[in-house]
Amino acid sequence: IQRIFEAYKNKSVILRIFHLSNILKSAKPEITTSSVYTNTPKSYPFVSIEEISSSVNVNEETSCKIDEMTNVGIEINVYCQGNDKKTQAKEIVVLVDNYMIEKGFYRMSKTPVQDDNETTYRYILRYNGNISSKNKVYRR
Repeated sequence: IQRIFEAYKNKSVILRIFHLSNILKSAKPEITTSSVYTNTPKSYPFVSIEEISSSVNVNEETSCKIDEMTNVGIEINVYCQGNDKKTQAKEIVVLVDNYMIEKGFYRMSKTPVQDDNETTYRYILRYNGNISSKNKVYRR
């Protein structure tokens, strides 16, 4: 997370995205979160929150080449195990979705994934948003 914070010191919206971890833990204390993708979490339920893309919208640069708008992509992976793994994953996805949409991001995709041995259920969620230099997120 520190790497992302350093890259976006003036982008407080990005910092708020990572507060999602606190929201999830207060709703479901058993959740473990990380800012790094992992294919094999050590505990479940597990949620990884990661920036997957960032680009400057060149049409929104000022004459001084200061980027007025940054396009940011966030990937969130939700992993669950146990008899109610699918239900539990869906509940977590609703929490994530509500938070991200409230912050101004829009969901690009929601992909359910069942592992080969059927012990882990996972959702891959991808969100995009355009962040202005005034820290406002625009959906498009």
